[in-house]
Amino acid sequence: MNLNHVMMDIESLDTEAGAIILSIAAVQFDEFTGETGDVFYRKISLKDSIKLGFTISADTLKWWLDKDRIVMKEALSGTKSLLEALTEFSDFYNKIKLQYDEVYIWGNSARFDCGIVGEAYKKMGLPLPWDTWLEVCFRTFVRNFKELRKSIPFLGNKHYPVDDCHHQILVVSKINEIINPVKAS
Repeated sequence: MNLNHVMMDIESLDTEAGAIILSIAAVQFDEFTGETGDVFYRKISLKDSIKLGFTISADTLKWWLDKDRIVMKEALSGTKSLLEALTEFSDFYNKIKLQYDEVYIWGNSARFDCGIVGEAYKKMGLPLPWDTWLEVCFRTFVRNFKELRKSIPFLGNKHYPVDDCHHQILVVSKINEIINPVKAS
C-alpha cells in the first residue's frame, strides 16, 4: 500500500480563480488499490469569504439553487474561516508529505480544484502546501474510460465533497486495474 495520493474536491460559488470556497475535502489514497487513509473536510464561512472579496457567479449560484435542498444547506453551513481551513489543510497535507517523497494531489479538474484552492492560498498570503508539478487531473485521467466511469455506482451524496473524493478514488483504482493490473493486485 502506497498512500501518496490525495484526492481533493471543493464546492464553490464560482468556477474561476478567486471563487468563494464553501468546503474543501481531501482523502489520502493508494492509486492502484483504492485503499484510503486520512480524510480532511472543512466547511468554510460564506460571510468570511465575502468579506475577503472572493467571488460568486450568477451561473454557479443558479446551479446550486437547482440542487437538492439538503445538499445545498450542507454546502452553505460552513463556520470555519478560510484562513483556518487552509492552514488545517496544509497541516493535513504536510503530515502525509512526512511519510512520502512525493505526494500527488488530484482535482476534478486540476485547474478547478487545485487552481481555485491555490488562488485562495495566494490571496491569503499562505504558501501552497503541494508542488504544482504533482497536480493530477482526474478528468484527464478518466477521459478514455467514459463507459467504465458511468458504470460505477455513486455511493453517498453527489456534491458532498468527501463522497465525491471516495467515488473518484474508486474510479481511479478501477481504471488502474485495467491499465496496470500487476500493480493493482
